[in-house]
Amino acid sequence: MSSMNPPARSKKRASAKTGTQRRTAGWRSLLTRKVLRRGGAGLGTASLLLGGVLLWESGVPQRGWDELRVEVMEQTAEAGMALQDLLVVGRNRTSQAELLAALDVRQGQPILAYDLADLRDRLAALPWVAEASVGRRLPGSLVIELREREPLALWQNRGKVTLIDRNGEAVPVRDLRQFAALPLIVGPDAPGHAGQLVRLLDSEPDLGRLVTAAVRVGGRRWNLRLLGDIDVQLPESGEKAAYSQLARLAREHGLLERDVRIIDLRLPDRMILHGIPGGIEGEQDSKPGQAT
Repeated sequence: MSSMNPPARSKKRASAKTGTQRRTAGWRSLLTRKVLRRGGAGLGTASLLLGGVLLWESGVPQRGWDELRVEVMEQTAEAGMALQDLLVVGRNRTSQAELLAALDVRQGQPILAYDLADLRDRLAALPWVAEASVGRRLPGSLVIELREREPLALWQNRGKVTLIDRNGEAVPVRDLRQFAALPLIVGPDAPGHAGQLVRLLDSEPDLGRLVTAAVRVGGRRWNLRLLGDIDVQLPESGEKAAYSQLARLAREHGLLERDVRIIDLRLPDRMILHGIPGGIEGEQDSKPGQAT
């Protein structure tokens, strides 16, 4: 005759199952109390843990992860962690429209849902942005810091004119009219030496303002074109001393006001001047105080 009492082993299994359910219920109760106690600040983490327990018990953690993440992000936004402000530092040449289009963020979206590295990479792809950083300032602000590129010169090569920055890199802008006042440099390797050239021109600003173009010759030196169609042939080495000497003679003796068309500074001990037909022609020793 069969017994009505369940086997002892079944009782143990039932007891173990009841204990597991009791512990799970306890965890849920604990997480719920944490959510209530911490409010918005702890909501994302507590909900994530609770959702993880539920999904693990259901046996489908991978399938439900995306749904859980969306739900958690929505809860954080409802708790106050939603995008309200964009704080941007360092934006001068990048337009607001370009910046917003690259970010593709909207007010009210969960601020914790943004991939900051992805936002940074999108900003770094903009024409004027050299470096970008993106951070969160909870509960509702994204903080963006930009370091923009500085225009240096217009580079003419094979009939095409391109804007370059202080690193000699091309800036992909279409409208170059606003940069017409920048010096024009010519030659295949000119961009890599443009920074050094601009520092040279800045060393004598009065003379530098007269330079309209610079041609890189043989990958070794520069020829300068000044206002009034005056060509200055700089030496391969010692160009700073030669340039300073030219600036002094222009300042003290009005050299550039004469009928001179070519000033050859390539020899270390003399300056050779070529003028218009019937005008100035000759040499000058490169010694202080002398002028032709």
